[in-house]
Amino acid sequence: MVFITGFRGTGKTTLLLQKLQEYDLSKVLYITADSVDVASKGIFEIALEFEKYGGKHLVIDEVQKYPNWI
Repeated sequence: MVFITGFRGTGKTTLLLQKLQEYDLSKVLYITADSVDVASKGIFEIALEFEKYGGKHLVIDEVQKYPNWI
């Protein structure tokens, strides 16, 4: 698990998206936790389904906006 912290607008998401280009993108799922779709399905359910289909790297942006993420 890797956490990137910092002030708003400092390039955390940009850095993350650039770094993901180094991976096999067929094994990567990028989600943003402030999405209505993520809130309705739930991070845990998304992760389980992603793993079931061979996913290896789940990247969650804006996780602090997801209730009870800790």
